Amino acid sequence: MKDYYYKRWKLFIDDLAGQLDGKAAINYDFYNVVEKLFQIRYSVSYPTSPQGDEIAVSKYLYEKYMPLFNGTQKRIYTISENQPKGTEVGTLNITGANTFELQGQSVTDAFVIDASTGKITVNKAEVMLQSENPTFTLRIKATNPANPSFAEYADVTINLTATSGIAENSYGAQVRLFPNPTRSSLTVQLPAEQRVQLTVSNEKGTILLQRQESGTEFLLDTINIAPGVYFLNIKSDFANNSYKFLVKK
Repeated sequence: MKDYYYKRWKLFIDDLAGQLDGKAAINYDFYNVVEKLFQIRYSVSYPTSPQGDEIAVSKYLYEKYMPLFNGTQKRIYTISENQPKGTEVGTLNITGANTFELQGQSVTDAFVIDASTGKITVNKAEVMLQSENPTFTLRIKATNPANPSFAEYADVTINLTATSGIAENSYGAQVRLFPNPTRSSLTVQLPAEQRVQLTVSNEKGTILLQRQESGTEFLLDTINIAPGVYFLNIKSDFANNSYKFLVKK
């Protein structure tokens, strides 16, 4: 039906634009001057009753344009770079919604969302680099199957903060990892004595090592770890930071 409406709306818009430019309005004898000529010129017959699945069309129009009327909710999260797969970013809470769908994101497959809880997690660890992707954007649709007319949308922004192998905990003190890349061992230095949990995982989120330590310096044995990219999470009462390191042989 686009060709039916387009020609007629073009006449109206052109006439309106002309009036805004100071031209006189065109007083059409619409049927004889316009409609009849359209029918003769284009020789197109149009249906006189609705065609197609009106429910499907209505649903399509609703989902496409309703966010423009309702407004789209905004969410902003910040995480440090080099986070492994499975790292929780945040949970999207929208009143009345119990089903969540990730409709698009600026970097393909970077994040996933739990369809029933709205929890957003890292999915592709290799793109969690602040120098390459300082900001991610996601479009999420929230619905409620018990209420088919309910639909809310959220534009989510996820910002990455740089660590570069040296990061600050919540008290502003530095944590150091060296050598990086490493071959057989990785030294971890804390600014002060703390009790921490050390967790090493690969890019898929698989945990390879996890242990409790107390002190200011720890040595991690990497001699039996295959070459690749890994993540060290250091969790204490004061901080929860992750760092990327490389193993080379």
